[in-house]
Amino acid sequence: MIRFNKKIIQNKFNRASTSYDSVAGIQKECAQILTQLLKDFNPDFYPQSILDLGCGTGYMLDNLCPFFPDSSYIINDIAVSMLECVESKWKTRTSTKPFSFYLGDMEEMPFEFYNLIVSNFALQWAHHLESMLVKCYSHSDYFAFSTLLSGTFKEWVSLLQKNNFSSSVPLYPSFDELQKELLKLKPLQSHFLVKDFQMIFKNAKEFIKYLKSLGASIGSPIISLRQAALFNEFIKNHNAPLTITYQVFFGLLKRG
Repeated sequence: MIRFNKKIIQNKFNRASTSYDSVAGIQKECAQILTQLLKDFNPDFYPQSILDLGCGTGYMLDNLCPFFPDSSYIINDIAVSMLECVESKWKTRTSTKPFSFYLGDMEEMPFEFYNLIVSNFALQWAHHLESMLVKCYSHSDYFAFSTLLSGTFKEWVSLLQKNNFSSSVPLYPSFDELQKELLKLKPLQSHFLVKDFQMIFKNAKEFIKYLKSLGASIGSPIISLRQAALFNEFIKNHNAPLTITYQVFFGLLKRG
């Protein structure tokens, strides 16, 4: 199983903070979907405290704040530039409760108890997803998140394999595997949803450029200069359109 180097992730997201918003259409849409699912899950729920894990440039806040303007928000990300984007975007926010910011790895940060923990497009970076699910669930009244499932970037994996390159796309869990882990928690209420999203790129080079703009490059693991040269040549010469699938899991749990 591929394990991410958290320092590399941090550096990539810091560099991508200025380009992320221009390419993160699916991430924005998923934040909207997750917020609406949360509102439908319990229309009367109004959390006094909210922890946003892996906030990026703040898409969950864009959606949550209109519904919960007077909640206390704790905003987390591993990249300081992402937190600075959020702070800049919301510096004129009118509320008696200013945002609190926590810079650091969500797997290592200490958790207090929150009425609501949310995470949009971040938990797939965890080294130990099962432990993170337990940690979030056990420290909240409600836990709402989106993350990636197996089948994400399947077209890219297939293309690399056909051209004799290995893939560095992580082994994301299947729906059944993730649902099983969540039901082990014995939530009082739960709701799960899977949605597929597709993007079309004019060639492989454009896909790589898109990933870099997100701070999430997942090319081919390169272990020699010769392999690097071969891979770069492959990217340069691939001019066919490329369809890319995201398979996204949405989970909502009320603690029992």
